[in-house]
Amino acid sequence: MAHSALHPLAEAGFVSPALSERAVVFAGIVAFHVVLAYLFASGLAIRTGKLVFEPFVATVINKPQKTVPPPPLPPIDFHPPTIDPGPVPEIQVNMPTDARIAITAPPMPPTSVVEQAPPRPEPIHLVGKHQLPNTEDYYPPSLRRLGVEGATTINVCVDERGKRTGEPTVMESSGNPRLDEGAIAIARAGKYARSARGATFVPNCYGFRIVFRMQNP
Repeated sequence: MAHSALHPLAEAGFVSPALSERAVVFAGIVAFHVVLAYLFASGLAIRTGKLVFEPFVATVINKPQKTVPPPPLPPIDFHPPTIDPGPVPEIQVNMPTDARIAITAPPMPPTSVVEQAPPRPEPIHLVGKHQLPNTEDYYPPSLRRLGVEGATTINVCVDERGKRTGEPTVMESSGNPRLDEGAIAIARAGKYARSARGATFVPNCYGFRIVFRMQNP
């Protein structure tokens, strides 16, 4: 229509034919942009684009294939052969009558070491003899007239030379103090043997029982 509208102008000499064709093309381009702007403004172009360019999603469904089990194998009838071992031979071992079986005992566990007791010292023995005075010389006369008798046990200690150390002591009284005093006097006046352990002289203590008894007339 624009071409036909402009053509009479070209025929009338107002414009040239080339200019009239350019005007027609320009008018068509302007009309296209106007229509396109209208479509965007109205939202029709967006909906159309969504419909045209919406991606297509396809779902592939794989159906499982049914597996057919193989047929069962036929049973095998197997019978092992029977073997007769026959009679078992007897083995006889001839052993001498005097043969002995050696039995090895297991080793004994180590025993704990027991400390041995120290050896006992040698016994003490006397070297020489004791010499005590006669009891009649130390018998109190008054007790003798009265017939009083008794026995006193005295303990005396000596050194390695046989010399008395300290005073004699009463170990068992006679029951009469005067008889005990007479026994102590006898121990003071006595002479004593030496004591030795092996070849060595050692100190020692001795016990004596001094008896005061009336002599028959």
